[in-house]
Amino acid sequence: MVFQINGKTLLECKENDIQLLIDDPAFRESEYIDYKENFAFLEIEDKTAKNGKKVEFRNDVCSFANAEGGYLVYGIKEKQGTVSEIIGITIPKNDTDKFELQRRNDLQPIFPRVPNIKFSFIPLQSGKHVVVMYIKHDSFAPYTQIENQVNYKFFKRAGNEKVTMTYAEIRNMFNDSIALDKEIEKYRKERLHFYGEQSEEHNDYYSKFLLLHVIPDTFLDSDYDHSVFSIEKKKGQIFSHIFSEFGCNLPSIPCVDGLKFYPYSFTNTPSICYIYNNGIMECFQSLKDVSFAGDDFFPSEYIWEKIDTALDKYIEVFKENKLAEQVYVCISIYGCKGMISEPANYDTLYKGVIDRKIIKCTPILIDNIFNDDTIVMCKKRIYVDYLLSISIKHNPILENYIKELY
Repeated sequence: MVFQINGKTLLECKENDIQLLIDDPAFRESEYIDYKENFAFLEIEDKTAKNGKKVEFRNDVCSFANAEGGYLVYGIKEKQGTVSEIIGITIPKNDTDKFELQRRNDLQPIFPRVPNIKFSFIPLQSGKHVVVMYIKHDSFAPYTQIENQVNYKFFKRAGNEKVTMTYAEIRNMFNDSIALDKEIEKYRKERLHFYGEQSEEHNDYYSKFLLLHVIPDTFLDSDYDHSVFSIEKKKGQIFSHIFSEFGCNLPSIPCVDGLKFYPYSFTNTPSICYIYNNGIMECFQSLKDVSFAGDDFFPSEYIWEKIDTALDKYIEVFKENKLAEQVYVCISIYGCKGMISEPANYDTLYKGVIDRKIIKCTPILIDNIFNDDTIVMCKKRIYVDYLLSISIKHNPILENYIKELY
């Protein structure tokens, strides 16, 4: 869905841009945009009526999230769907951050979670603002709000209206959501099999390895593919530094589906990394010779440092170039069954030992790579899941994160 004025999205517009909306039928209300004079519940004192308008507000948001996404624009008068006047709304003390936080709090009853929303506040000469909300469709749809814990109503945007979804539409959307999880699982399984097969060909470097994937939620949609080679040609070697911790910071090599990165010497640094056109990052690291305390010890913190650094740099590059918004982080460990992850502790009578040949940590969704707080919390979940998957139990950081998260 592309909606632009003067080559800008609504989130990027200034007052002179949105003045062009007036009386232009090209920008009339549609399945992608809805104009409102104000947040109706802010103008009502009666508690029951106010709550009713908040319900309507949430349903408006859900209707876009359950369709193809779109814009809710406040501070606009419309006549028969066409903009007639830019009036703006009053933001108390011009505190747009607080106003946005309050609106997000109003949306908390939406289930399974608040959809991915971006706010923009366009200041007007009058001192008021036009408030733009961009609601994205994502893999968590269908969205609804629970009214009195009894009635579940699902809405979608159709034309310039909000309509109730049919049973078939709801069922299909649930199936699509499940399908994304299955496709991620299928992809990880294929890549693990690919590298695992190399060990069967008597290459010891592939007998034990780490496989890190960062997978955008749009990886199946060709509309979101980017030629990463072309991006690198325009902006320089922006991808290779992502893989510095893996030793793969040589200039990229183009391949049929993206870019691959090798170390100076595979024998000294047995690793291979990829950035694919669909946004997926893949990092392979042999674990054959990485143990520092004997062949049976699994160096969990050394490996986490590689994961953590590569993830931070991926987010930095993809955020700066707007190549992704929501990503799944997937850690897989192969061939390390029996390795000691936590040395024996005679006080607790516990020794951590990896209990299986193939470990596939739960995919953790970072649902907004543009939000630093979201990234911090999600990385804590990734770290907790990683340590628990390799049987580490006694770790002060782990214990603090578990208390904080759960």
